[in-house]
Amino acid sequence: MTLPFLQQLCKEQNLYHTPELNDKLYLHFKGFQKIENLDAYTDLMALWLEGNCIQIIENLNHLKKMKCLYLQNNFIKEIQGLEDLTELNTLNLSSNQINFISNLDSCINLENLQLAKNRLQSLEGLQHLTLLKNLSVLDLSDNEIEDPNLVTILQQIPQLRVLYLKGNPVIRNIRSYRKLLISSLLQLTYLDDRPVFEDERRCAMAWRVGGIEAEMEERTKIREEKEQKHKNGIKLFREMQEKAKMKRMLQMQDQHINEEEQVIVNEEHAEENRNIEKGIEEDRNSDKESEEEDRSDTESEEEQRELEKEPTEEENGETEEVEKSSEYEPVNQVFVSQPLPLQQETQQTTTMEQEDTPIEWNEEQCTLLLSLVPRYLYNFQRVQHAFAKKSWKCTAEDLRIKYSSLQSTSVTTPFCVNKQWNVLL
Repeated sequence: MTLPFLQQLCKEQNLYHTPELNDKLYLHFKGFQKIENLDAYTDLMALWLEGNCIQIIENLNHLKKMKCLYLQNNFIKEIQGLEDLTELNTLNLSSNQINFISNLDSCINLENLQLAKNRLQSLEGLQHLTLLKNLSVLDLSDNEIEDPNLVTILQQIPQLRVLYLKGNPVIRNIRSYRKLLISSLLQLTYLDDRPVFEDERRCAMAWRVGGIEAEMEERTKIREEKEQKHKNGIKLFREMQEKAKMKRMLQMQDQHINEEEQVIVNEEHAEENRNIEKGIEEDRNSDKESEEEDRSDTESEEEQRELEKEPTEEENGETEEVEKSSEYEPVNQVFVSQPLPLQQETQQTTTMEQEDTPIEWNEEQCTLLLSLVPRYLYNFQRVQHAFAKKSWKCTAEDLRIKYSSLQSTSVTTPFCVNKQWNVLL
């Protein structure tokens, strides 16, 4: 075990070439007879030395950070050289020739000790285990231990939770071996080949107190408790089912009520839409009638103009006489405009007065304007036709200007003025 050889092993195992940087080192199955030349590896935390020919544990006192040391399958006869390894947590010395446990009291953090397949036999060789207060895993399987008083030593290890004793004659020497150890070691969670469950512990404690009869009673009690627990679980599940069923029924009722309300609302909306369509259709019909009336008025006015343009027979005769007389008598020509008929002149003046004079707005007209504009979607031509039905003469531009002024003053009005006007709409 030379330093160059160790460096070559580190290179082959993809470890650091610098010894101080390595925290683990694999030296197993190399045929080493002695532990040496590890002084440079000061930061080792895990060291594998199994499967060699090592007889003495030595030259490890400088490894202050060592936590795991594996020395199984060697020829070690005595535990020594571990006094300075205070951080040691796991120590494997299985398959060696140890017959006496010693020199481990300085390893105050030792929790896992593997001593299977050694030559342990006497209780004196095992008495040192009582000094390991943090020991939780102990493997003493396949040794030569025969004394049933081993249980008293194991009871003095307060943190012992995992124990292996199979392969020792003591198992045959202790009556009801498993029950005795489980009832004696209260912290035990795993014994030999299977774990220790709570029911098994209760039966073992009852056996320790009252024998086989107490154990049978405890088993009956455990079975009844399990059955009762199962019944309670079924009852709780059924209650949960009933609650879920009631909740679902309430949700379905609420959903049904909501659907009925939605149907009513949809019917109301449909009725409103029908009324609106009916009103729009009536407005269209009224617009057509007003257009026909306007068309007939324009046709009558055109006929009147054509009649005014056609000269009468008397006028034609007078003009002929005037032309004849003008051929013989030179006179100063004076052009005088022909007077209009009295009825046509009065009609023209009244229409001009109606066009020039603006409408005088009252409260009824303002209220009607505010209700009709949104209903007709701000179509002021339709509003103008509606005002014309009430004999209120005004232009669409006048209506738009008046509506803007009313909106700026925040006048709020009902939708319809009266029933008569609502029917008209």
